[in-house]
Amino acid sequence: MPKKRNENGPGWAGIAQGIIGKSISRIEEDITERAKEVIIKIERKTAGALLLFVGAIFFLVALALLINSFLSPVTAWVGWGVVGLVIIIVAYLIGRSD
Repeated sequence: MPKKRNENGPGWAGIAQGIIGKSISRIEEDITERAKEVIIKIERKTAGALLLFVGAIFFLVALALLINSFLSPVTAWVGWGVVGLVIIIVAYLIGRSD
């Protein structure tokens, strides 16, 4: 005589495990893909910030040299001082809390 399965027998458990397993694997794939997208965005922003920083340094050096070209050799330090002072003021204005 065949045994009767109750409603929560191995058949239903297998189906439930399959559904849950597929759901978990889909969630893992989604998380992995989103993490890759975030990493790519972070890499691009970091590269952009680094290039911006290097460009700003070159620009500020050129600005200081331009100011120095208008002054006498005795006061050649003034260009560097003016650029440094402007950077300090901008940093203060950006960094202060309202």
